[in-house]
Amino acid sequence: MSTTLDVRIAALEREVRELKSRAERDERSIIVPVSTFVPEPWDVISPINAVVQPAGEGYTATFFDANVAASGATQQDAVDNLKEVMLLTLEDLESEPE
Repeated sequence: MSTTLDVRIAALEREVRELKSRAERDERSIIVPVSTFVPEPWDVISPINAVVQPAGEGYTATFFDANVAASGATQQDAVDNLKEVMLLTLEDLESEPE
């Protein structure tokens, strides 16, 4: 009886490890509203929805309406890098002649 119990416990431990691993690396896309560029002086009139998706060992954050994306090791890194790309793009556009 002990062997059967040991097998069941080992199976449960494997399942718990697998669930824990999945929870640590959520494989679903999430939407992160970008509502500020602080400390930069740009105001956001309405939130910009960044879609964050797993990509290889990291994540990609994309603002599909502007066809802009950036990646990072974590979801937060990807969003921060996307904000940086968006700021650089805004600065480039601001320097263009009218």
